[in-house]
Amino acid sequence: MNAKNLMDIYEIRMLLVETCHSNNQATQFFEERLHDKNMLETLVSIAIDNTSDSFRGRNR
Repeated sequence: MNAKNLMDIYEIRMLLVETCHSNNQATQFFEERLHDKNMLETLVSIAIDNTSDSFRGRNR
């Protein structure tokens, strides 16, 4: 994974947080990409990372 992909993932994570705060622009960003395979792959990757981070935190 290169730096650009890492930055994209960081930005997408931030947009996800913004959707929780009713940010209409963030919501629109995801709505416009509902059928984007790359976006789906990125979101799944973020979910897996978050899940594994949660498990690591519990095992300490």
